[in-house]
Amino acid sequence: MTKFVIYFILFVFCFGRVENVEAHNTVTVAKVIAGEAAGEGYQGMLAVANVIHNRMKLHGKSAYQIISARSQFSAFKMPKLMERNYKEVKDIVDDLVEQLNALEDITNGATHYVTKEVWNKHLKNPRYQSWLKDMKVVKTLGNHIFFRELA
Repeated sequence: MTKFVIYFILFVFCFGRVENVEAHNTVTVAKVIAGEAAGEGYQGMLAVANVIHNRMKLHGKSAYQIISARSQFSAFKMPKLMERNYKEVKDIVDDLVEQLNALEDITNGATHYVTKEVWNKHLKNPRYQSWLKDMKVVKTLGNHIFFRELA
């Protein structure tokens, strides 16, 4: 009987912890979308969600693994920006994350994006953001240019 109680307590502790981690990760993904594109309106936020989902499919990883990968989504490293923007668009981005797998892809399969400012700097100096040389422009939306890797 004692073993059962110990296993039960461990199960409850671990299961509750997993739920908390998943909830935290979901909110963090929503905050990254807000941090990256709250100023771009619904279409911009949808496009960022599309990029996250497209990378999930391409790499077989979770949304949290995608956004937290090194040097990928700059908002992930800016908690104040994420918090401020998240408060403004919470309902929208929470809904986008909840429906991530069912969203219409308005980016034509984009897996990356940059601002027009970054793109223009790259055009003037191809060594600036040199990874862009391996990308094909697939969509321009608001202040962002969306890409996917060349085939």
